Amino acid sequence: MPAKPGKWSRTRKGKVIQWDWFLRSHIPDLREIEKKSFRDPWEEEDFEHYRQTRGFLGIVAEIDEEAVGFCIYQFEERRICIINMAVHPKYRGEGIAEEFIRWLQGKLSPERRSELVALLPTSRRKNRAFFEKYGINIHLPTQPVKS
Repeated sequence: MPAKPGKWSRTRKGKVIQWDWFLRSHIPDLREIEKKSFRDPWEEEDFEHYRQTRGFLGIVAEIDEEAVGFCIYQFEERRICIINMAVHPKYRGEGIAEEFIRWLQGKLSPERRSELVALLPTSRRKNRAFFEKYGINIHLPTQPVKS
């Protein structure tokens, strides 16, 4: 993945994956991914809240102009927090989530943000093993992640 997403593409397992910043137009696709991924999916307002709130960023993976995965994160003073991340079930195992993690790990530095953490509500604890596989610390949100 490049230093900045924005319709940059790469072929992975025979599929062209494009990376873009999280835009309002992505929300319907991201909602579908959420519904297929979690028992407690975010609503449109949740996505919109994080899209509009300063300090929160998101990247979206697309195949054939359809969003197939996303990662919403926040830069804090000493760490980067993954707020929400999911990949459409049809595309799991294609390395998309790993690319999101590698992208964020590339933003770490000993001088600034040296830790990558995932804020994982109790209802999503089954995802713990994925994050731990990449050495990402799991934290319970101190306030609800959903707006």
